Amino acid sequence: MFMMADFVEVVLVAALVATLFFGGWQVPWLARDGFHFPWGGDVLLPSLVVALLQVTSFAMKLVFFTWLQIVVRWTLPRFRYDQLMKLGWKGLLPLSLVNVVLTALAVLLWGEHVA
Repeated sequence: MFMMADFVEVVLVAALVATLFFGGWQVPWLARDGFHFPWGGDVLLPSLVVALLQVTSFAMKLVFFTWLQIVVRWTLPRFRYDQLMKLGWKGLLPLSLVNVVLTALAVLLWGEHVA
């Protein structure tokens, strides 16, 4: 059961990444009635074909990100808990604070003033 839950987590994370960051089911230049290219030309398709293209697009993104997670997991060594804590507290936390300060300075100096 534990191994199955681990792989379900991989698929769930891949689905979230595909949905939130890579457009989910969207295909470039595909609208409800077919393809509308910016350089001209339209390819009209039935709605069933458009739906199948969108489902196929999401499935391909899901398979790719699942594969990517598995490859990264098999390639990189595992970190111990103390190594992760050291990375978080001594590495990532100071970087995030520097990021907040630099972003605040950039908004203060070059940002638009909201009235």
